[in-house]
Amino acid sequence: MGDLDGVSRTKRSYGKGTVVWGLAPADVLASLRISKDVEFSHGLDANVSWLHRRAGDADIYFIANRTDRKQEIHTRFRVSGKEAELWHADTGEIEPAEFSSADGHTTVPLHLAERESVFVVFRRTAASVARTLPRAAVTTLTTIDGPWTITFPSNLGAPGQVTLAKLEPWTANADEGVKYFSGTAAYSKLVQMERTLVS
Repeated sequence: MGDLDGVSRTKRSYGKGTVVWGLAPADVLASLRISKDVEFSHGLDANVSWLHRRAGDADIYFIANRTDRKQEIHTRFRVSGKEAELWHADTGEIEPAEFSSADGHTTVPLHLAERESVFVVFRRTAASVARTLPRAAVTTLTTIDGPWTITFPSNLGAPGQVTLAKLEPWTANADEGVKYFSGTAAYSKLVQMERTLVS
């Protein structure tokens, strides 16, 4: 565009648009006061991938945790006035998501396991600016400790049966037949339980 050199001149109007040269896309968007489409808490941008598409009036975001650890992520979307849903491609389940909206954006807390992905979908008008869901109560009834017996199929390199003092990966076992075994094995353990009679 003629006199644009990317240093002393970086912008030039052209028709209804603007030609920009020599500036990073983030700087161009900031100069136009266009906020990010997606932002992640704790500087997780390098560890979380995302895509955004529109289908009619719905905004569909694909969010993927690319790490080998679970992530608790507060994700800020450039969407407002719509409630958030979580769509799970592996199960087909659709569930409501918690969210809060302010300043033209909606923040959704995501709890992603290692390498887990989810679709965050905005398709319905929100009845309020925020939604909080009840927390599931988790109660540990008992813990099963002690030895486990593992039975391996015959003629595949592993011994017929081994007893482990505790559950552990096969690769941690000293027996090479167990350590390098590839296949299916059966775990068994005798558990004694007290019965409570309800009258």
